[in-house]
Amino acid sequence: MNDLVLNKNEYTIETAEGRQNLMTYIDNYNKNIDESDPLSKKIGMDEAFAICNIEGFIKSKNAIAEIVREALEIGFTCQNFKSNTVFTFARQKLKKLNFNSIIRMQIESYIKFRLNQSSKKLKNPNFENVTRFNLNGETYYYNVLTGEELEGEQLQAYLNYAKV
Repeated sequence: MNDLVLNKNEYTIETAEGRQNLMTYIDNYNKNIDESDPLSKKIGMDEAFAICNIEGFIKSKNAIAEIVREALEIGFTCQNFKSNTVFTFARQKLKKLNFNSIIRMQIESYIKFRLNQSSKKLKNPNFENVTRFNLNGETYYYNVLTGEELEGEQLQAYLNYAKV
């Protein structure tokens, strides 16, 4: 399966070429299944569309789009909800719609990607290598790469950066 390289623009259900590409993908996927693996399963059009173009799959199904929006809303509400709550919510809703595990895993991966993509802090390269140490009851901030101690305005900028 590793030799199947995908370009999501080529795998759509809107165009005849996209549907043909999906059918080719389904044939290749089903031919390469390991029959001795108890978890292997042949896929159909929905599964192939979800694997090849999850964004297009979500857009094509209004109920799934609403579930993804709600899951992202839960995840963005509070940092603590980014773990099991979001995925339990999405999994239960998708099971009610009778989507199989392949589609559910693709949607959960998409939700995880969206949550992680938007939660990353913008890093300031000037403060990447700053270390702090205490000596005789005083705290010193020191940039390891430049060999300079942070003082004055630069120290205040670092303390504001560290709060975020």
